Order: sequence, then structure tokens, then C-alpha cells
Amino acid sequence: MRVAEMTLVIKAPMDVVLREIADYSRTLILDKQRYVKSVEVLEDDGTTSIAVWRIKTLGFAFKAKNRQIVTPPDKQTNEVLTGMAKGTLETVTYSETSEGTRLSYRLELRVPWFRLLERPLAWHALRMTRHLLADDKRDIEARFGSASS
Repeated sequence: MRVAEMTLVIKAPMDVVLREIADYSRTLILDKQRYVKSVEVLEDDGTTSIAVWRIKTLGFAFKAKNRQIVTPPDKQTNEVLTGMAKGTLETVTYSETSEGTRLSYRLELRVPWFRLLERPLAWHALRMTRHLLADDKRDIEARFGSASS
């Protein structure tokens, strides 16, 4: 298992940031086609959702089934249920700051069938996540940034 972490501040209220980041249906609305090819939501009860993602990484397209659990007001977890990184866990915690909402992202990457790939895949996954969250940050701040304070 490889662990990768990052933090990011989004200038918007925490409830808005959590709702927007956790919404699978808006993923393809943003400029994410460089990594995310499609997201098919299979189940969504408001706090737990299951989706099949097609992701392009390192020149290859992969499918993975993910379970996302949103625990308001401050946590979101994503677990990879199928695919080459089965067992991988992402945790995002949210906290209020004077500048807006701080996201703390932690990736516990597992590639059970080939551990030597864990280090480069963790690096690439963190890079991909930075780009995806930058898209989210830009969109959320443009729409809700003035609502914080």
C-alpha cells in the first residue's frame, strides 16, 4: 500500500464544498475529460452511492466500481470495489478556515496483483486528483465564493 496526501483551500462554505465535490453527476460537467471518461451512477441514496468510473491513466483506460460514503458535515470516503486498484481507499475531510473550506485528501492505494506499480500509480493518482480538485475549486469559487464569510 502507498499513501499520498494533499490539502487544498476552496473559498466557499463547507456544506457547499462537500455537496459539490461529492456529487458524481457533475463530474463530467467540468473539464475532466483528460482523466474521467465516464461515470455511471448505479445507486445513490444521498449519503452512499455506487458508481462505475472509466478513467484514463498512464495511457490506459480502466473501469472501476467505487462506493462513496458522505458523512456530513465533514467527511467523504471512496472505496474501490473492483478493478486493478481494488481495496484502494480515499478519504477527504473538510474543515472551516478563515479563507473558506480546507480539504485534506488521503489516498491509500493498493494494487494487489502488482505492488511494484503502487509507487508510480500513487504519484499519478495524486497528480490526477490535484487536477480534478483544481477544476472543482475553480467552478465552486466562481459560483459560490462570494457566499463565504
